[in-house]
Amino acid sequence: LPEVTGDEEVSFLLEQQWRTAFGSAWAESGVLRQSVNGSARVEPPSGGDVILTAPVDGVVRASIWPHTGQRVASGTTLMVLIQTAPSERSLAELEAEVRELDALSSAANSRTKRLEDLLAKQAVSQREVEQARAEAAGLEARLEAGRMALAASEAGRKGRGEADGLEITAPFTGRIAEALVSPGQQVAAGTALLRVVRERPVWVRVALTPDDAGRLDDGIAGLILDTGGSAQAMALAEDDLRLVAVAPEVDPQAGTVEVLVEVDQSVDQLKPGLRAAAQVLLPGEVEGMLVPDSAVVDDAGVPVVYVQLDGETFARRLVSVQHRQADLVLVDGVLPGERVVTVGGAAIRRASLLASGSVEGHVH
Repeated sequence: LPEVTGDEEVSFLLEQQWRTAFGSAWAESGVLRQSVNGSARVEPPSGGDVILTAPVDGVVRASIWPHTGQRVASGTTLMVLIQTAPSERSLAELEAEVRELDALSSAANSRTKRLEDLLAKQAVSQREVEQARAEAAGLEARLEAGRMALAASEAGRKGRGEADGLEITAPFTGRIAEALVSPGQQVAAGTALLRVVRERPVWVRVALTPDDAGRLDDGIAGLILDTGGSAQAMALAEDDLRLVAVAPEVDPQAGTVEVLVEVDQSVDQLKPGLRAAAQVLLPGEVEGMLVPDSAVVDDAGVPVVYVQLDGETFARRLVSVQHRQADLVLVDGVLPGERVVTVGGAAIRRASLLASGSVEGHVH
């Protein structure tokens, strides 16, 4: 059997156990994956974070407006841009031009009709009539173009929505990350309008030491991300992961190598911008005695567990933590079949300190 160290007996009465969170479990042998640890950052995949820009000068119509977090399908209209007339043409100038063309077109049509009547009486030549018709058609075309320019300008500058606009569409299925303009805002060509991120997959950039990065030659078998706090660590299975690349150089400032992992999860499950402690699992395994991470208590800098000898008697056992994986630790110093306190070890330690009159812990 492996050697054990400690076994200083400690009393923790049933009444004390009832007044605090308490739990215990049988220690069992098992295996954990070999792993390397680093810091991680979640981001959209390459090409999965796109800023859409205005193709022309115009005004963003307010009738269609995206919101942050909105799910959009590829090809969905996100905004409508009403193209405006050149900035040097005022509305008054455009309106005056349309009135002038309207008057000229009416006069040309009337003249054409009179000439057609005179042609029937053979008072004018066919050539004069054809010239009048061509002049009237040209003025009618100019009038229609002027009316369209005036309508577009009014729609943009006055907020009217009758004119057709240019549709800004989603390049892929994803989420609206940010709207960069306001409804009704006038924008120049090239102005950033929206930022859209692909919904899945996501990329996780993990910073590892050069030695640890070199252990990824055989691939990865899993990934555990821990954001700290009360949130439970997220364990990602091998089938959801793809090792995209390992950087060919060391970051001169951090002294780390960046590893890029693609994760088949949506932005709901792993939000871009998230930072976490990462544990990259490797194909190899480590065997030993497994206990929950909560069973290991820091006793003045020394890791210990409390072995339950009977209902109210416990043994303080020194352990050596060999490996960690999520909420499990592999330790030396616990024997198979022993019952280990999994919840409440810190309370037992406090009770033993009070009973001994010590406030700093055991003297070794």
